[in-house]
Amino acid sequence: MVEDSLKQQCVRVTDYSEGDEFLIVRLEHVEPALNIVNFYGMQEGKEGEEGKKKVMDSWTKLKKELLMIEGRNEAVVVMGDFNRAIGNDQFGVPGNKEKISYGGEMVRDLIREGEYVLVNRLGLTEGGPWTRVDPALGVLSCLDLTLVSSNLLSYIRGFVIDDERRFTPRRTERRRGKFGFTYT
Repeated sequence: MVEDSLKQQCVRVTDYSEGDEFLIVRLEHVEPALNIVNFYGMQEGKEGEEGKKKVMDSWTKLKKELLMIEGRNEAVVVMGDFNRAIGNDQFGVPGNKEKISYGGEMVRDLIREGEYVLVNRLGLTEGGPWTRVDPALGVLSCLDLTLVSSNLLSYIRGFVIDDERRFTPRRTERRRGKFGFTYT
């Protein structure tokens, strides 16, 4: 979603929808240009080895796009529902589960290389850092992530996880004669 006032300065760069899904939009009205990657990671454990291959293939494609953006010295924000267990150490989210999935290890590699910073762990979070509650056990975890290229770090003043659904997209539905909301 791009605000109407920005549509003339916005270019759809690429999208990918096999395994992990991502869409890259480039905003050209700022210096350096800002690339926003909306990312949805497939759930890793659902398809076994075939799923693992899909995750690896799509991550390779995303990394290729990120390398091209870096080569142009542009800025990047990668955000979305990664569905990746990234642990709780210096490359994860403090207080998160210890588990690190194979896709989570790929995210951690991106952070480890130093070109990207995990915003979820900066201590600037309002309403988080938890982005998921396991409905069966009530266990909290952080699967929705935001990474920024290190050249954007000085611009970050805060980070809001919309746990109160103040600006989460929703649709109105009628159920049993009453109107209610279904959130994304």
